[in-house]
Amino acid sequence: MTFQEDPEQATGEFGLAGIVHAADRIAHHPEIEDPRAAVLALSYEYFEKHGRAGRWNAWREVCVAALKERRAENGGEGSPS
Repeated sequence: MTFQEDPEQATGEFGLAGIVHAADRIAHHPEIEDPRAAVLALSYEYFEKHGRAGRWNAWREVCVAALKERRAENGGEGSPS
């Protein structure tokens, strides 16, 4: 994904680069509730610009639930809790 690390460089509309950017951050840090946390290195301004900054925790909760389900299916291995 070309603009995964900096979705601001993608097209003017919210799209795949932003989705992958958020998903990558959630996959690596599912426990972090504050999208402004420095460790995420999330392009928060990009999400604000596109009216999606307030959706972080909803996305995170869905992803965390999916990760927990996958972990349960794998006998507790392979995915973060």
